[in-house]
Amino acid sequence: METLESCRKLVEEAIKEFNETRSPEVIAELSSWEGERFVVAFRLTCVTCGLSVWPEDLLYLLRERGLQVVLEAVADELPFVLAVYRLLTPSS
Repeated sequence: METLESCRKLVEEAIKEFNETRSPEVIAELSSWEGERFVVAFRLTCVTCGLSVWPEDLLYLLRERGLQVVLEAVADELPFVLAVYRLLTPSS
C-alpha cells in the first residue's frame, strides 16, 4: 500500500506526463492537497477543446501508475477546469 507522500509523487509524475502530451491546449497544475483529496487545475488555452475530457484523461494516467483514485467533481471556472480527485486506499 502506498503512503500519501509516495502517492503525491505519483500524482506529480502523472501531471508531468499529462502536460508533456497535451500542452499547449491545456496545462495541469496540482492546486491543493488535503488528506486523501487533491485538486488539479487545468489551465485551458482552447476553451472549445472538450472541457470534461482533460480530468478524465489525467484519471487514466493516475490509474496506470497503480493509484486507486476516483474523480469526485469537476467545475468549469474558465479559463480553468478544476477537478477534485480522491485516493481510495492510501495509508498514512
